[in-house]
Amino acid sequence: MLAYFIWLTPVVWQGLGYGIKTEKDTRVIVLVTTFIFLIIIYLTISYGAGLDITRGARYSFNFWSLLMLIAGVGLGKNPQVNFHRSADLGPSNSQWRQLNWWQKSRRDLYLPMIILLIGILSAVTITHNLAYRKYYRPDKFLTLLSENPVSETRWIVTTHKSLVQVGELLGIAWEAQRHFPELVPQLRFVFLPQEKLQDPVATEQLQNLLKQAEQPVDLWLVNYFAPLDFPDCQIDQSPKENIFGYPYQRFNCLINRK
Repeated sequence: MLAYFIWLTPVVWQGLGYGIKTEKDTRVIVLVTTFIFLIIIYLTISYGAGLDITRGARYSFNFWSLLMLIAGVGLGKNPQVNFHRSADLGPSNSQWRQLNWWQKSRRDLYLPMIILLIGILSAVTITHNLAYRKYYRPDKFLTLLSENPVSETRWIVTTHKSLVQVGELLGIAWEAQRHFPELVPQLRFVFLPQEKLQDPVATEQLQNLLKQAEQPVDLWLVNYFAPLDFPDCQIDQSPKENIFGYPYQRFNCLINRK
């Protein structure tokens, strides 16, 4: 991707420069200015405030959409790419034959074909988890569950403050239906409302739910930010795996009916 970036950036840059200096297109100026300010804001949040913006997908929506728009405008404005619309700026047949493969690759139909090919390859690498380390990996969490089969009902419990927690457990449910159908009948998802971190109310609610259970429970606390106080449960002592996005703690809860 670094080679692709080096190959494409000069073409986009020349197109933006042509739109600003030659065509005096104010829309290009607005796009570039907005993008620069957006970069400054992200750098301020990341390095000024010390916050990790990579966890929030919402931060990438405006960044990538604006970046793609700028790339499209730069390619559309570049007369060397679209020399069929600017014959006076395009190379003659003799000049075209003198161009090397690197120069030809950034002109006419070669460029969009290469961009389309790279786009397809990028999509394949992302959908098959080959591109970058994703923050949420429900597939790894479900693999862990499948490697530890039990006959009890599995409760997957989280403390709930926002839609972030809903998305985390929905990711587990969706992945289970797609690739782990044998686990679906066992899974139960529990959201415990929480106003502040380490609020004991969430633990008290879970204790009450466990008392109402009619059979032993294989309890998995995922992103659970409340006291771990379950007198009727035994903490799992086996080594924990580092699952990106799903830190967990497992308990074995035996239901004693008096």
